[in-house]
Amino acid sequence: MTDQPQEPWLFATGSRGGVPMLCRLRTEAPTDAERAQFPLLVLIQWDFEPDDDAMPDEATLASMTAFEDALDTGMRGDDWGRLVAVVTSGGEREWRIYTADFERFQEGINDALNGQPRLPLAFETFEDTEWQAYAEIATALIPRGRA
Repeated sequence: MTDQPQEPWLFATGSRGGVPMLCRLRTEAPTDAERAQFPLLVLIQWDFEPDDDAMPDEATLASMTAFEDALDTGMRGDDWGRLVAVVTSGGEREWRIYTADFERFQEGINDALNGQPRLPLAFETFEDTEWQAYAEIATALIPRGRA
């Protein structure tokens, strides 16, 4: 087991196409070794019925938080992924996670969510050896020279 230290996160609000957006991003840029170790991107999407502010209601937000806590605990405990960004906008929350192996990721997330209620999650996977999905958010939010 690897005991990963807590990493600093950047929180930002804005809008995309007139729709409010909330973003949380890991501020520490990946090292070359980390990019090599975790070259595969997993996007997890959770569609929700937005409230008046285009965000999840309290009950949905509590479920999302419980999901992310279980996910984070599993990844930190067994080192099968790196959560790098969470974006919420327009009735969707998306988690961006890098992993070394999709099969191991599936095993890890299934273990982490064991006993939890079924959640409305959709998954997409991509090869992203340069961490472009992280960089596209980081370059917009982190001052030059930090990402």
